[in-house]
Amino acid sequence: MTSPSLAQILIQSHQHPAKYIAGIILTYVRTA
Repeated sequence: MTSPSLAQILIQSHQHPAKYIAGIILTYVRTA
């Protein structure tokens, strides 16, 4: 699961922890 979006989410997680969780969920659903 090495996607460029994941890296961006991790960077954004530093600014918005809530967005980090939402991003992971969205990425998981998209990958699933």
